[in-house]
Amino acid sequence: SRALNNITSVDATTVAALSTAGVGAGGGVVGLTADGAITAADPIILTDTGEAASVAIATPPLDDTEWNSNAIEKNSILYHKTNNKYIAIYVNGSDIDYKVGTISSGGSVSWSAGATLSSGRSDRYAAIYNPSENLVIFIQPDSSHDNPVIRKYSLSGNTLTDEGSAITSSLQGTVYFTMCYHPYSQTVFCCYVSDATNLYGVRIKNTGGFSATDVNLTALAIRPAGVAASATNDNVFVYYREASTAGSTYISRASISSSGVLGNFGYSYQVGNYQHRPTGLAVNADNILVANFFDQTDGNNSKYIRWNIGAGGITEIASSNLPTGSYPIIATEPNTGTIYVTYRDSGALKQFTLDTSSTVSESAETTIVSSNVASLQSNLYISQITSYAGSKQPFSYTTTSDTTSRSRTLPAPSSNLTSTNLLGLASETKADGESVDIAVIGSTVGGYTGLTIGALYYVQTDGTITTSSTDAQLIGKAISATKILITQV
Repeated sequence: SRALNNITSVDATTVAALSTAGVGAGGGVVGLTADGAITAADPIILTDTGEAASVAIATPPLDDTEWNSNAIEKNSILYHKTNNKYIAIYVNGSDIDYKVGTISSGGSVSWSAGATLSSGRSDRYAAIYNPSENLVIFIQPDSSHDNPVIRKYSLSGNTLTDEGSAITSSLQGTVYFTMCYHPYSQTVFCCYVSDATNLYGVRIKNTGGFSATDVNLTALAIRPAGVAASATNDNVFVYYREASTAGSTYISRASISSSGVLGNFGYSYQVGNYQHRPTGLAVNADNILVANFFDQTDGNNSKYIRWNIGAGGITEIASSNLPTGSYPIIATEPNTGTIYVTYRDSGALKQFTLDTSSTVSESAETTIVSSNVASLQSNLYISQITSYAGSKQPFSYTTTSDTTSRSRTLPAPSSNLTSTNLLGLASETKADGESVDIAVIGSTVGGYTGLTIGALYYVQTDGTITTSSTDAQLIGKAISATKILITQV
């Protein structure tokens, strides 16, 4: 704001100081250490540690911590959202034990010693976290390995405490259990088999007491592959196969009202005959249901069912990523509503997402564990693949090298751009750890193509620069087809 008159010459040090201060038409340049690789013209943020990083969608590191020294496939890994802890529930001889994992700021997990949750009963069980009341719901046959008993537990420190009011159903010969949380009604839905012939749905109410309702689905159905629930309406779904080789595979739909009333099921869709082996299902944020199965009549190729719940219409699509005969985990990441597919492939653990906007298309695969993966929750009919609730969706796998079980959480990709950390545009390309110059307000940065002269340009959450202002931040104005004048950060 000051006039500089009668200056005949300045030295290089003065010029650099004026530029750094933002004085003059050239604007300012700030020198910082690069946090990650930076490419010239990238939008740049100032990190919490005072370094420069390119604006990007970042995938948080997956927690990967040994929680047991034995290869235990019968387990459920829950995430307790309020306490920000994992709970590993697993079969240990004739007992069902648990451990609690405390997450550090760096993503590692320290696990408590094992404690007994249930002793001397069946190894068939299901467990899930109910985030609306911060309770762990646990279901298991009684001491005679017969009638199912439902209990609720609270978590304090590393201890699960039985809250009492256990419910015992009169149904006999219970075999398989699988559960999910229904956000719309804030209740837990459990599906299980009675007398090895009948499939039942149980709504576990979590307000105004603790109760359950049995709804008979069908006879001769003893292979529930999973349950899923919509986050925005009353729909719940069961995916199952009838026991008889002459039977069929179905997805059945019911409803749980906002007050917790469970409506009757119907055969909503027949996936195929007994040779179509169901493996899992999930519902995304747009109420598109995706179910996976492998087709024994077609070389065990993996296929999807896409069901537009609101508009109707069911289509079948072949998978191009999944190996034949695979049992993937199909799960919805609860923050974004994105459907993730996680699976074992020749000793590696891989993952991709599904785009269900018009059909079912698979993203590029990401390898999250490169080798030594022996199994991925392969005991399909316990409860593991549907025991998800909260803001993380953990699962476990066993390794071949050290026969340990480890837990990983489903990542929730998010932008590193906030409302206050946008700094400017990179003036040069630098590697991680190198010093990099960042152009700030008043500077002009080139290297772009196809800009509209005079148009305002905004930094998007994924680091791209466009004229759209939706969920984006203004960076400057185009003064040519290749240059942006930084006017605001």
